[in-house]
Amino acid sequence: MLELLRRKAQSRFIQATIVIIILVFVFWGVGTNQGSSTTAVATVNGDSITYAEYQKEYDRIFTQLRDQFGGTIPKGLLEATDFKMMVINQLIQTTLMRQGAKNIGLYVSDKELRQTIEDMPAFQNDGVFDVKWYEEVLTGSRLSVVNFEEGMRYDLLSAKIVDHLKRFGQVSENELQDLYRYNYDQINLQYASFSANDFKDKVAISEENLEAFFEENRESYKSLPLVQIKYINLPFSDADLDANLSDEKLLQKYEENIASYTTPEQRQARHILIRSSNADMAEQILEKRDSLNNILEKARAGEDFRELAKQFSEDGSASQGGDLGFFSKGQMVKSFEDAVFSMNTGEISDIIQTQFGLHIIKLETIKESAVTPFIEVKDEIAASFQAEMGQTLVFQKANETYEKIILSGSIDKYAASLNTDGASAKISETDFFSQQAPPEELWAMPALVNSAFTLKNGELSSILDTGKGYAIIYVQGRKEPAQQELNGVREQVSEDFVQKRTIQLAKDSAEQFLAKLQEGADFVEEAASQQITIKTTGFVSRADSLASPLPPQVLQKNFNLSESNTYGAEVTASGDTFYVVGYKDRQDSDKENLDNRKEALISQLAEEKATSLLAAWSSYLREEADITVNQKLL
Repeated sequence: MLELLRRKAQSRFIQATIVIIILVFVFWGVGTNQGSSTTAVATVNGDSITYAEYQKEYDRIFTQLRDQFGGTIPKGLLEATDFKMMVINQLIQTTLMRQGAKNIGLYVSDKELRQTIEDMPAFQNDGVFDVKWYEEVLTGSRLSVVNFEEGMRYDLLSAKIVDHLKRFGQVSENELQDLYRYNYDQINLQYASFSANDFKDKVAISEENLEAFFEENRESYKSLPLVQIKYINLPFSDADLDANLSDEKLLQKYEENIASYTTPEQRQARHILIRSSNADMAEQILEKRDSLNNILEKARAGEDFRELAKQFSEDGSASQGGDLGFFSKGQMVKSFEDAVFSMNTGEISDIIQTQFGLHIIKLETIKESAVTPFIEVKDEIAASFQAEMGQTLVFQKANETYEKIILSGSIDKYAASLNTDGASAKISETDFFSQQAPPEELWAMPALVNSAFTLKNGELSSILDTGKGYAIIYVQGRKEPAQQELNGVREQVSEDFVQKRTIQLAKDSAEQFLAKLQEGADFVEEAASQQITIKTTGFVSRADSLASPLPPQVLQKNFNLSESNTYGAEVTASGDTFYVVGYKDRQDSDKENLDNRKEALISQLAEEKATSLLAAWSSYLREEADITVNQKLL
């Protein structure tokens, strides 16, 4: 029905039915682009991902991608990457992580989020958080406050999850030494480079070659689709709000969302862990328990628990004296948690057994559950309430405007009425533009731009959520992709031809040189005969790869070369340059420096283990989840 309305909005016959259904549109919103909470593009364990959320995430990733490519996304990239499903999968993953975190008692309070943002130097003036500057910085980065804070909340939650998982990653001495050798063993390589730029003078451009190249790649030189639109933009900032919100209204909002302002009880504990597993024999378990009993006696006799943990604990927290930091209920395994939350400050537990082994625990500090007083968050609630009211008022205005366009019969007739019926919505008009290069005034509204390219010529959009307000667009012209002739794109075709030929020449030369070496030629002698410059890296480690004259990815790929494997099986590419690399010498890492790097290496291993655990956990959550995707809305 909506499709029919969009196509026939200019016709008189449809206007007779408009009055009957207009209230339905006002109540439910217009079209799938509206993002009503009743319209889900996916559900995850019963939680809906709305079209509005999908559109916001699509716009965020699209804008980020476009900026990475200097303002123009290469042809075919979105299709090749199945961009829409990539966005959906990102939202599904975010939802799963949020659900999983909730199940283990992790969350980010509004207070934490606010404090993190206020502490960011980018939003401060003279060391003090500046709300106005905060909004200006986000606007300059083409980010809405809502989207930025949603992203920050997820980042903070992800960091909490990783920190939580780090507690379960023990680092052994063998792992530590293996990583040290991997990072700091050194190699000395010799190499020759073949850059495409060095072969430009060897490329001859003839009309015949150019025509053949153009015919072979003709599809790459079609013109981009273009649209010309009229649009109405209704930003939230234009909302005419009543700034006087009563304390009663704000207090009601506070009480409705009291959980957001409540911090649960948290406890800080230290522990000493002697690891055990199901594979241990009964005698081994008894031996470990006896060992831990001896440590327990020392702790209860007054010896420093922190030093005992450093000396005896087999957990990754040993170097911090067994400190596990503050945690709330739901963040530790049950038997461990039950012990901690039944103890008094300063108390040392009996031996507790978990799937990780045998523990003794000392309770350091208790942070009682606390509710942030209303007076401290009153301004925050008022700002949030004002934003909600502003969005509601602007949406109502957008609905009224949409009604008037429909009842007028066309956007042009509505435009003619602007000076006669007191309508205030301004109509803007563009020249023809491509999706990759919209007019400057539309750069901050990718939802509007993307929607323009989904509509047919002469079609009116639904009400679009731009993230900063609402918009309505009318497509008054389209130019579909058209095949171009060589003369129209000759300069681009010439550049592409030369680039492709020089890259091929550089690669061929590198491969021919490598083939000679693999046949037994001496690296230096063969290079001299071909007038190729040979360079050496000097001794360099993986950890110091950025200091190498070779690009890091080339060094990493050739780090396993040795006396018995002098040359790689193939040339190594970095951009438009190809490298032939040969082994010269190797030396072991200096073991005396291990102690100096130990803390950083333990942190690196813990991070890697946490990342591995996170990937496994994420995979498990997805396998166990009930997920549906509404393909009709994509």
